Amino acid sequence: MSFINIESRRLFSNAIILKSQVVKNTYSAPKLVALATVAPKNFKKLSLMGDSQNILDRRISITKRPGVLARKLGMTGFYTEDGRRYQCTVLEFNNVEVIKKTIDEDRKLYTNTIGFGWKDPSNVRKTQLGIYASLETSPKLKTAEFRVRTKEGLLPTNSLIKPSYFKVGKFVDAISTIKGKGFQGVIKRWHFKMQPQSHGNTKTVRHRGAFGGNTEPARVFPGTKMAGRYGHESNTTYNLEVLEVDDALNVLVVKGSLSGPKGTILRLRDSIKIYKK
Repeated sequence: MSFINIESRRLFSNAIILKSQVVKNTYSAPKLVALATVAPKNFKKLSLMGDSQNILDRRISITKRPGVLARKLGMTGFYTEDGRRYQCTVLEFNNVEVIKKTIDEDRKLYTNTIGFGWKDPSNVRKTQLGIYASLETSPKLKTAEFRVRTKEGLLPTNSLIKPSYFKVGKFVDAISTIKGKGFQGVIKRWHFKMQPQSHGNTKTVRHRGAFGGNTEPARVFPGTKMAGRYGHESNTTYNLEVLEVDDALNVLVVKGSLSGPKGTILRLRDSIKIYKK
């Protein structure tokens, strides 16, 4: 019994020595400054929103001039003078107008509201008709807000935007919605490989297989690829070359394909990813 007491005292004394060494080697934490000591006029400088250059560096999607709204008419072939044929998409500019301009110097927010098309006033609520009347414009089929870097890049209100807003040979980005495919399996949704179609496997050919271990981890991890709704998501197509513009027909021809069915209304902007050859 005495032997146990001696050992316990020895261990307890060693623990006290180690604890005293830890206390001696610790450093005092810096004192926190109370919020009352920060002047209200300097609080904006301390926040992220006060540094406009920092915002622009982090948000590369903010262009120098606002984008526009256009409608996808379909796809066709474009022939050059030397006989080359390119797959292209035809976009329509139908009454694209700048209906509003917003300038917020405190948040460094400069936006233009762009309207597309025309809508029957009988299908518009009276509150919205009052808003359009105050803006001195007709009801629009769709509106979107575009942000620019500086207020010098804003367009004046009630100005009509034509396809010549984009020059031939320049590059644009298109933001549209993918076609909705409904509830689909893992083969179409995630491009899984089919299971072997022999040796008695008949009913699970298009199944995904096992989800994981039974005892360990005994659960399905979040984000596991399964069957579900496919499509109807926003998609951005970068670096589409402008092949032709026609202000008389109000059409813009871009090289390549865009997401979405015919008739979808999409957002066009100047390209933000220019690759040097």
